[in-house]
This record gives sequence, C-alpha cells and structure tokens, in this order.
Amino acid sequence: MQEINIPELLKIRAIRENYFPPKDNIVFTIEEKNIGSLQNYVTFAGLPKTGKSTFIAALISTIFFPGDLWSMKLKLPEGRKKAVYFDTESADVEFYNQAEKIKKFAGISGFSDRLQMYQVREDSPSTIRKMIHHICETEPDVSVIVIDGLLDLCINYNDERETRLLTNWLKMITKKYNILIISVIHLGKKDGETLGHLGSNSDRWAQSTLTITKDKVNKTFVLESKFLRSAEDINPIIVQNIGGYWQSVSGLSDISEQTETALLNTILDKEKTYKQLVEAIMKQNNRGMNYAKNLIKKWIEQERIEKTKTGYIIKNFF
Repeated sequence: MQEINIPELLKIRAIRENYFPPKDNIVFTIEEKNIGSLQNYVTFAGLPKTGKSTFIAALISTIFFPGDLWSMKLKLPEGRKKAVYFDTESADVEFYNQAEKIKKFAGISGFSDRLQMYQVREDSPSTIRKMIHHICETEPDVSVIVIDGLLDLCINYNDERETRLLTNWLKMITKKYNILIISVIHLGKKDGETLGHLGSNSDRWAQSTLTITKDKVNKTFVLESKFLRSAEDINPIIVQNIGGYWQSVSGLSDISEQTETALLNTILDKEKTYKQLVEAIMKQNNRGMNYAKNLIKKWIEQERIEKTKTGYIIKNFF
C-alpha cells in the first residue's frame, strides 16, 4: 500500500467555501420527495417473488416520459440521460421478460440509447464490480445504475470485512462518478430484515431503504419506506395486476394523475385505433364509454398521445 499523505488528503477533503451542490442532483422521487440523489445509493428490499422486479421496472420506465408512475419518478440530469441495469440473478426468460415489462410500462418499443441492460448471472462478484466500474469510467452520460441484486457483489454477505469493503466501494463510486445507485436486496424469511451484515450496512449507509411485501389476501404488492435519510415517510404504494396490467390501487376513490399515467402506459403499449383504445379503457378501468372518450380527449389536449395514419400512440418526448 502506498503511504497516504495526510496533509494533502485533508486539503482535498476540506469544505469548499462559497460552494453549493447543484439543486438538480435529486434524481429519484416518490410523491416529489427526495428518495435518491446523486452520490448516494438506495435499496429496494423484499422477500423473493414479492414484486421487486415490478417496482424496479415501473421506476426505470419513467426515464422515457415526463410524468411519474405510481408517484415514483426517475428524472435524469441534463447531459446525463442514460441509465444502466445489471441483473445478477435471472435466467434468460426472466431477464428478457423484465426488459419487456419496462417497455410496456413506458409505452415504447425500444430503449434507444437511454437504457443499457446487462445479464451477469454467470460472472463473479469481482468481475461484476469491474464491469460497473468500467461503465462509470467510460460513460460519463450515465447517471443511474441499477444493481439487481446486491448480494451477488460479494462472496459472503455475512462476512463483516467483505461487506464493509463492498459498502465502502459503493460510497466511493457514487461520490467519484457523481451517480445514483439503486440496489435490490433480499429480506430474511425469519426476521424480515435485510440479509446479513451486508443488509445491516445497507440500512446504515443507504440514503433510503424501501421494503416490498406481498398481501396474499388482497393479491397486491405493497411498497413502503423503512429508512429515509432525506425525506419524511411516504404513503404506501399498493399495486395489483388487473386484467394483465399492473395498476396502483392506492386510494382509487377517484382516478389520480399517477393512475392515469399507469393506465396510459399499459393500455397503449402499442398503436391502437380509436375504437380499440376506447374498449381498452372501458375494460381496464371498468368505466363507461363516455368516460373513456373524455379521457382520450384529455390525453390529446395534454399532448400525451398523438394521432397516426391508422390510430394513436404515446407521444415521444425525447
């Protein structure tokens, strides 16, 4: 190890007078609250098969349209409009299903240059970390990296030294490269806590920890805040698969803007004629024809959808 020059290091680490971090560094919001900002990392935690991939797909999809989805939003900074997704667990079927789920939520047919996805299931923890580091070094337009899941970046998630080194690595690359990392980690089946020493470190140093649970009675997935360093607690986000489409069912006494966004992005996943669009809204939302036609009119006036020669599509904003 090279000898550290402490006086020089103190000069580098000292507070900078008359410096204020840019206000646009808040990247991940829920209910417009600061959940994740640049130079930090955020954790989604849940048991297996509790909807973590669904919430992650919904969140990632929001980089492709101006609004939020289920009150969640990823707003990437100007000049750095690219996100990267690393899947460390899934086989081909699940990995490509996740890609299609993101497209369906976003109402797009391809990612263009906005999202890169990598399947790294067969790679070692050190190799995965090197790939992430390489992305940070070579692609400065990347501002968000999603790691699904974090446990595969270490050999033993109960080893105190190894997990602390991994935590320090996360802190280092987020600061050095001015990025936000969104990670996914499992909960223990017995205690419902994030797994091992890695989970404990994550809870301690992550900017936010969000938990996802499955309500077997109501057949819903529920996202809640466990720890939020930069915001007050959020209202639970409850989603349900209705007719093959994931929708928010959090307080549906009247349709909210976030529910409208979810509805639009799911039913208009590909071009539809006016008649098909009316029928899809009626079926999906259990509403009448007048409601469906008025909603389409509203979307046209808001320039959220546009007419083609044969039907309607979601309007691209990038």
